[in-house]
Amino acid sequence: MNNSAKRLINYFYVPFSLIILLFSLMPTTRANEYSDSYSTDIKKFWEVWKQEKKIFTSCQTPEKSKRFLVNTLEISGNTEVSEANHEVIEKVILKNPTCLLDTVITLPIESQMKLTNLFFVRPLYHNINDIESSLNKAWNKKKYRHIKSEFIRLKKNIYTK
Repeated sequence: MNNSAKRLINYFYVPFSLIILLFSLMPTTRANEYSDSYSTDIKKFWEVWKQEKKIFTSCQTPEKSKRFLVNTLEISGNTEVSEANHEVIEKVILKNPTCLLDTVITLPIESQMKLTNLFFVRPLYHNINDIESSLNKAWNKKKYRHIKSEFIRLKKNIYTK
């Protein structure tokens, strides 16, 4: 092996191997800690859920309220929790759509579109026309146009088939 190949190994391979080793020794984090808590400590889960619901429905600030929506998306596959989340979100849409939309736009665009699809266009407890009527009171502001456009597109695809 020539000197340049040895230098290449020493400068790149050895440090790269050490980095991989260090990453493998780091503790792992739980990406779905909230949803995991449902199966590990259901009583604690519902206590946290009720606290976050209270913060969300009080609409103090979008930053404080968004935790409920983040957790809603994290555990959206759980029927019991999804139904409870639907009830809460639909009530906020009907009572304070501006608060809800202000909170939704603090989330990444993918999350905004998922919430629009799951909760705005597919309500469980209220009529889609009531949801739309309430949202129409708030979302003509420029900052909500992308959510309104997605709502209209999804509604058209779902309800005209």
